[in-house]
Amino acid sequence: MAIISKRFRCVRTYTTLHGMDAVPKIAEKYGLTVIVGVWISADLMENMHDLELALETMASPAATHLLIGNEALFFDIVSPKYLYLYLEYAHSKTQKPISTGEIVSTWDEYKKLAELSDFIAIHVFPYWNNVPIEKAIGYLEGEYNLMENLFPEKEIFVAETGWPSNG
Repeated sequence: MAIISKRFRCVRTYTTLHGMDAVPKIAEKYGLTVIVGVWISADLMENMHDLELALETMASPAATHLLIGNEALFFDIVSPKYLYLYLEYAHSKTQKPISTGEIVSTWDEYKKLAELSDFIAIHVFPYWNNVPIEKAIGYLEGEYNLMENLFPEKEIFVAETGWPSNG
């Protein structure tokens, strides 16, 4: 965290399991904020365990946002009803902003996600959409603008983007 804090203000986790619940407390020492993540799998009980631990972790001042799931609907890991229930449950337990991380087309298809989210966390990968590297930034901007137009009342976060090393 000492090294990260020299160049960045925020880190994101994808779970609170396996000791990752300690990240906000450590990040706080270095003046970093944390977007706390909950990994959503087909194991509904483990999902709840991760979510409960994440909600406890949200008590840290460094934990500023909660992301429940990482492309869980895009990859058909759980049905939308379960993700909706996780989001609703989390809202009943914390006042901090909550969302899920999905690709743009998933947000467009499942509009209820936006209703249950305080912000929109998008994943944009030009490479996987056959966009040439020369047009990658324009593609990212276009996807971001699309989300702003679809959900003008919500703040849009680019939660994941990039280009593979061997792409």
